[in-house]
Amino acid sequence: VGVGFSAVVAATLVPAILESDRRPQLSEEYSSSGTLAGAADRPVPQDIAWRKVALDRGSQHSCAADHPESCIVRRGDGPHVLLIGDSQAMSFVPTFHQLADEHDLTLSLNVRSGCPWQEGLANDKQNGDGALACEQARVGWYDQALPALDPDVVVLLARPRDDEKTWGSVLRRRDGKDQPLDQAVYETTQDTLRKVSAVATKTVVVERMVMPETFSPLDCLATSRRIGDCTVPVLATPSASDGFYAAAAAASRDIITVNFNDVFCPDSPLCLPVIGDRVVWRDDHHYAATYVMHVRDQIWTKLEDAGAFEN
Repeated sequence: VGVGFSAVVAATLVPAILESDRRPQLSEEYSSSGTLAGAADRPVPQDIAWRKVALDRGSQHSCAADHPESCIVRRGDGPHVLLIGDSQAMSFVPTFHQLADEHDLTLSLNVRSGCPWQEGLANDKQNGDGALACEQARVGWYDQALPALDPDVVVLLARPRDDEKTWGSVLRRRDGKDQPLDQAVYETTQDTLRKVSAVATKTVVVERMVMPETFSPLDCLATSRRIGDCTVPVLATPSASDGFYAAAAAASRDIITVNFNDVFCPDSPLCLPVIGDRVVWRDDHHYAATYVMHVRDQIWTKLEDAGAFEN
């Protein structure tokens, strides 16, 4: 079913996206296995360390194209996993460290805040230092550092930047080519995926993750009595980028997509901002790194089930 759906996306969705200003309308289903009603009525925990949660970002680590060995943060006897992404990937970095320890992986990181994993995209929201660090972590990196690292599995995880209203004036192609945002994202996505899949045994692209987007659950919780007052709705449609990823996966057996949304939102279509005694989001578009660590076994299972470690 997944392959068939991807083929439909590749054949019909992508050309339509590139010829239209309208974002794709894809149906998306999430599993619902929680007990939302009872949990939503729980009072907001009184012992939330608000500042600590707000700063629970994870960490970033990258290397220059001519120093690939400095991207390696752990050496093990298992598969070599490389995580590439932006600040959303940062919240997963401690978890990948832990998973590397638990499964004896070699782990490399190329994670920079505000930095799309697509080599050809520049984010003008970054300041000068951030933009320079992003350029060093992307431009030429896939041609020089990636083959030297020779990873078995590359995980690409970043915030989709395909919404015209939010990103139309700040995201651009590094080569200066003037294109509509959807087309620029599509072409640079495919270009980078080709480079990654030429080296890695498996390329894993993480689909858009459930995020509040329009409000901070942490701020809401600080002024609310019930957890349910700050639920986060799941958007009805995936991002355009999810269609681009599906198209690439349909064209290559070495590229796969993975969706973590039912890990972080077991009660879809409404997601609780506190599960158990742990806060899920630290702001409007980042998970708290501690919560990501808490669900690491489910994340690992998702990667395994998607075929990330199959030869």
